Amino acid sequence: EKKAELQTFYTDIYKRAIEQSDQLAATLFTEKAIADLPWADMLSGEQLKNWNPSSVKGFSSDPQEGNLRIVGPDADAGRQAVISIGDREQWRNFVLDLEFAVEKGSFDLFMRLGRNPNANTVSLAFVTEGENASINPGKTYHVTIRVIGSKLSMRWANDDDGDLFKSPKDIDLSWAKTRKGAIGLLVPSNTRLKVTTFKVRDLR
Repeated sequence: EKKAELQTFYTDIYKRAIEQSDQLAATLFTEKAIADLPWADMLSGEQLKNWNPSSVKGFSSDPQEGNLRIVGPDADAGRQAVISIGDREQWRNFVLDLEFAVEKGSFDLFMRLGRNPNANTVSLAFVTEGENASINPGKTYHVTIRVIGSKLSMRWANDDDGDLFKSPKDIDLSWAKTRKGAIGLLVPSNTRLKVTTFKVRDLR
């Protein structure tokens, strides 16, 4: 009904619920608790068939054991492509272990991704060219990303690898950001990339 007074009322309740959820997550997911949980390898075994690519002209992806090769859509396709995993699990709090190399182009990493990415989806951009370049083309990067409550942290295997990256290592997420979902890669045209590690620790 778009009644302003009800929006204000329920927004305040939701914000308090988010704060309490964040407190609970911080209490439960200690370093030891996280380390005791197993990794799920998304580039191995039965997980390979769970990748969910969109159908866009020229876009291709090939999940294999320890290797995911992605080619962006054709320039005249009219839209970008998305490939995701975890659509059924709907991860809320998790750790992502990611190793990748972008031959050319860029991609956005979406976390807590719903049916489609939008302004409220948690995201990081990995760009190889232009004034917004944050990584070097052809170089292999290894990064660990934690999304716990309203906190996102990013740690590079080699500290120097994050020198170009514009986003800070620790990010406070807005209460309006989505709270659960898949992990996805938004791939524009003329992009080529290879993912060699994609492991998830689902924190429950």
